[in-house]
Amino acid sequence: MQAGNVLAFVLGTNQPFYPIYLAFIVGSGAWRALPLMLSMPFFLAVPLLARRSTLAARLLLLVVGIGNIVVAVAMIGSRSGLAILFLPSAALAAVLFRARERLAMLAMVGLAGAGWLLANGMGPDVFTAAQYASLQRLNAMSAIGLCGFIGIVLATALRQIEGDR
Repeated sequence: MQAGNVLAFVLGTNQPFYPIYLAFIVGSGAWRALPLMLSMPFFLAVPLLARRSTLAARLLLLVVGIGNIVVAVAMIGSRSGLAILFLPSAALAAVLFRARERLAMLAMVGLAGAGWLLANGMGPDVFTAAQYASLQRLNAMSAIGLCGFIGIVLATALRQIEGDR
């Protein structure tokens, strides 16, 4: 669960930065990202919950992450490319659970897919085409970075388990 805790901490502490990025791209429309900050305490609660139940903590991490993406799309619009973030969510769900937790894993992968379906075409269309193109680039780079970070954290955890530091 150490990998999940690290990911939850990084996601939680990065929540305040997205409105700042948006301010540079869309100016005063950046207020639309402020509700995303409400997810911060839930991300940061994952390590605390992991002390009681690692399964519950992993479920919380994924539910909050997927829910955060849906809220982001609802506030900013599907043209922003935010739905690409469902890919790292599904990938994380696929690797974060133990073999005996296959049902939970399938449910979370399914939730990521359902989130993508729900988000398709959702949200306002309030920014210019150029602003949406910039948001698409930002969100694509975020998804790529998140996938890479997930890989690094999980590879580190596997090396520790195997004793190959």
